[in-house]
Amino acid sequence: MKKFIAISIEGKEYMYRPKTAHAFPVSRSSLVLEILNRSRFMLKDGEKWHIYNCGGGEVYAENQSFGFRNGRLVRFASEFSKTEVF
Repeated sequence: MKKFIAISIEGKEYMYRPKTAHAFPVSRSSLVLEILNRSRFMLKDGEKWHIYNCGGGEVYAENQSFGFRNGRLVRFASEFSKTEVF
């Protein structure tokens, strides 16, 4: 089973930006969420990363994902874009 993580507005977690949704296995989702929020990756003031169980984000989450490579969190946005390491 997978969950997805997306950027939401603090206090209004039911609202999220679908284009920022990324799919994760349940076992890794809390670890990745902690790393993204701590590093403030792609966040503006008043935003945070949040875990969702279901919703429209799965469509976007299929096209982009995070993973671990050499002990670092890596973002794979698509087959043709560069890999971001942070």
